[in-house]
Amino acid sequence: MRNPSRALLALAAVAAGLALDASAAPRRPIGVDYFRAPFSIERVYEWGERPDWSPDGKRLAFTESDTRDSFAYEIDLATRKVRCLTCGFGNPGKVTRIYYLPDGSFLILGARRAKGRDFDGEIYWLPASLTAPPQPLDATAFGEIAISRRRGPQGGMEIAWGSSKDDPSLTTATLTVAQGKARLTDRKAIYRRQLPQDQRGPSFAEAYNFLRSDRAVTFWTIVPATLDGEMFEVDRATGALRNVSNSPAHNETHVFPDERFGLEESNRASDPDGSLRGISSLPAVGISAIAGWIGARIPSRQELVDYNPRGRLRGADRPFDLYVVTLQGPPRLRRLTEVSHLGGSAHQSVPAADGKRIAFALVAPASGPMAGKGGLYVGTFGKRR
Repeated sequence: MRNPSRALLALAAVAAGLALDASAAPRRPIGVDYFRAPFSIERVYEWGERPDWSPDGKRLAFTESDTRDSFAYEIDLATRKVRCLTCGFGNPGKVTRIYYLPDGSFLILGARRAKGRDFDGEIYWLPASLTAPPQPLDATAFGEIAISRRRGPQGGMEIAWGSSKDDPSLTTATLTVAQGKARLTDRKAIYRRQLPQDQRGPSFAEAYNFLRSDRAVTFWTIVPATLDGEMFEVDRATGALRNVSNSPAHNETHVFPDERFGLEESNRASDPDGSLRGISSLPAVGISAIAGWIGARIPSRQELVDYNPRGRLRGADRPFDLYVVTLQGPPRLRRLTEVSHLGGSAHQSVPAADGKRIAFALVAPASGPMAGKGGLYVGTFGKRR
């Protein structure tokens, strides 16, 4: 050691920082070994998409569709009773995505727009009482919205969202509610794609999770140079990027509460050697369009022929299964579902706050043991059903 006194001082500073910020340590769910614990799935409703867990883990909010705006619903997992959350608001109640906020109210993404390269939707707030229609928050987002599990000292709730516009960015803000009115404050762009475009880095940024006591945000993107689907983490203070993916497969990953493991949606099994990787899960008709939008090379005619040998132009020919993956340490992988190679797809997945359960939507395959069994599912680690 060249300078032991300096090293000791640095070590002392790290120890002091940990002591002062004990809340920075991620919560670890008790009794969960994601790679060895028994895992079972249970169908909880015969249809539904984009499920999200209530803060107490007793209910799921979900939509009718993942390809069009539709009404949002809620299922009580104990009674299996379903109620419509937004049907009473008519057309404004048709949403793209719906999330629970930490206080039990809802965050909604709806009214998708498609103007040029702008595919963003409007962000709304909906009170838990459902006594008022969705309230616009003067913000638009593309894809998933990240919501912190923590609440600020004044009750504020941190959210993050990405943009699909010509200068794709990732923005954070604090959502506050007072006297029945919600607003977004402290908006900050924590990532913005630089031009000229870096072909080796992220293109757009679709927000997924807050990490490390909200000091970082993860997002999914497609790397133009390789057309790989990748997960990145951005530090909110410095803007530093870190690629957290451990595979070139299309891998959209939600983080489990302990922050050491991820719940991955991937085309690993349905397209293990595909040259289109991150976009092979898309309909073939849209592959060239997506590549052009993100500034990537346009796939060759032979690649498209190899990808789509039967000439079908629509439908996701490389669908997803769910996996547990490591986010720290050596790469490890556990496959949780076995449907993508049969033509089915397990997707729109999300872990519960207890870290012991997941929810997901299943598009049933045309044949095999899961045929005709699409809908909403809950998976549980640690016990058999």
